[in-house]
Amino acid sequence: MADPVRILVVDDTEANRYAVARHLRQAGYTVLEAGDGRSALALVAERSPDLMIVDIRMPGLDGFEVVRRLRADTRTAHLPVLHISASFTDPVSQAAGMDSGADGYLTHPVEPVVLLASVRAILRARSAEREAKAAEAAWRATFEAIGDGVCVVDSGGRVQRYNAALATIVGRPELDGLPIAQLVPMLATVEEPPFLTAADGQALVGTELIFESRRLLVSCRAMPAADGSVREAVVVMTDVTRLRAAEVRLQQAQRLEAAGQLAGGIAHEINNMMTVVLGLAEFMVRSGELSEGHRRDMSEISKAANRAAEMARQLLAFTRRQVLHPKLLDLNATLAAMGRLIRQLMGAGREFAFHLSPDAGRVFADQGQLEQVILNLALNSRDAMPRGGQFSVSTSLERLDGDFAAQHPGIEIRQGEYARITVADTGRGMDAETLQRAFEPFYTTKPVGEGTGLGLATVYGIIKQSNGYVWAESVRGRGTKFHIYLPQVPGRVGGAVAQQPAVPLQRGTAGILVVDDEPMIRALARRALELYGYEVFEAEDGEAALAVMRSGAGERVDLAVLDVVMPGMDGRELGELLRRQQPRIGVLYISGHTGDELAQRLLLDASVPFLQKPFPPDELVERVQEILELRAQSPR
Repeated sequence: MADPVRILVVDDTEANRYAVARHLRQAGYTVLEAGDGRSALALVAERSPDLMIVDIRMPGLDGFEVVRRLRADTRTAHLPVLHISASFTDPVSQAAGMDSGADGYLTHPVEPVVLLASVRAILRARSAEREAKAAEAAWRATFEAIGDGVCVVDSGGRVQRYNAALATIVGRPELDGLPIAQLVPMLATVEEPPFLTAADGQALVGTELIFESRRLLVSCRAMPAADGSVREAVVVMTDVTRLRAAEVRLQQAQRLEAAGQLAGGIAHEINNMMTVVLGLAEFMVRSGELSEGHRRDMSEISKAANRAAEMARQLLAFTRRQVLHPKLLDLNATLAAMGRLIRQLMGAGREFAFHLSPDAGRVFADQGQLEQVILNLALNSRDAMPRGGQFSVSTSLERLDGDFAAQHPGIEIRQGEYARITVADTGRGMDAETLQRAFEPFYTTKPVGEGTGLGLATVYGIIKQSNGYVWAESVRGRGTKFHIYLPQVPGRVGGAVAQQPAVPLQRGTAGILVVDDEPMIRALARRALELYGYEVFEAEDGEAALAVMRSGAGERVDLAVLDVVMPGMDGRELGELLRRQQPRIGVLYISGHTGDELAQRLLLDASVPFLQKPFPPDELVERVQEILELRAQSPR
């Protein structure tokens, strides 16, 4: 329930004050009374009345002065005032009262109905004024809070009202009276509503314009006045630069995903076939039955097969679908160990230097893949400096924070400490178009036959799959820099882990079950294992493998080589079933599929024995012997 309206009656004549107060109280108003101007001002400060009815002639401060003081104080300037007088009843006095700031003027004797009607009218007017001001304040707050730039222009396209967002977009703090077409040259003024179009005459209805390397979505609509005429228009500008950049990145991500699906689909077949080609080529060379010419031909076949397998691996690296084996690395030690190789790669006429900060610390990454990243960038730099130049690899500790993220809109930056690797050269550099497409697969500026366009795509994929970031900066004729950020792992760096010497392959007598739906892979595995004395059993799928184990041969199986992805029961299910039935059996998983496919089957754990296709025959034998040796040493 609303509080009753409080009315302050001020009159030094008690009878007059009493008569007015009585009529007001009977009408339901709360009445305050004062006998002079000073008391009235004190009550106003203390009780905050909603209306003052004040006599003109009073000792001390007269009614005119009371009103002037009220209007001079911002706290009371909006208090409605009704003059009432028994002495000043002439028109001049009434006009003076109104000019002093009063909202109404009555004379004694006043009829009660006239008094109450005047009070209601003044209160309604002041209430409407308050509502209008509240609405204006709310509109202004909303106007300023809008993230889009908004302004109202007159028929000449001049800015009449605007919000802070528009001032930010056009880069000017004060816009009053300025032609909007002067501030944004892609706009033009026309005579007909809505008075603005694009410079080419196109209507501004969600029209996208380029303004100082930013993209603005601009709309303009006529704003009719109360009488129906159109003398103003409202203009809305939305900066969609980040949105468009995000859309481009989304499209790139979608293309990447599509390429990854394609790569994953063909990788299995490519890797299966290259396993067979490389394996048979090696057996042919080992046979000793080839002429020198045939040996050279077989060497070329192996090179071609290895190149095909490497391209498949590179494409999978770009799509982040390869199997990584990350471990803790001392970043500086890992890079420093590559120094001799990089110097040889650079050749004569090109200077090479390391600038390694001790703060770079440790990272969790696949060492071989990280080395591949640096070598790919070094190769590009070498080719970009045919007449010599300077190449450097530097490290530092960087913190990626909110300010850094703001510099790369649309990219989700995981904030924290990062080890930064900067690879720089003084070569030819790249123009803007080449720089924008640098990481796209199969995009290359090298002549036909000198590049596949997968080098930088591989760099991008490896770093992204390692939870890092990579950016390139380059200017034509002024060299190129690549900045790589890898999450730093807290803790002090330790010494390098010594490499274990390779163990020569031994002949064995164990029974090996090879399960693969590709007959050529089974035949190759059988041949490789039988060369070292192993007894080999074959199965084309899970059901056939279980049939072998139920037969008399099952007692002679010591290890199962299982393809991961097969029709029906997959390799992981089969391996777990075999281990439950016969815990003594070892398992080695093989696959030509990609990291995503293996992740779904929980095979990316480093503790799971796994061999990626294509593999040389001897590598299969080596892994089989490792597993058998470990099982022989483990307690039963």
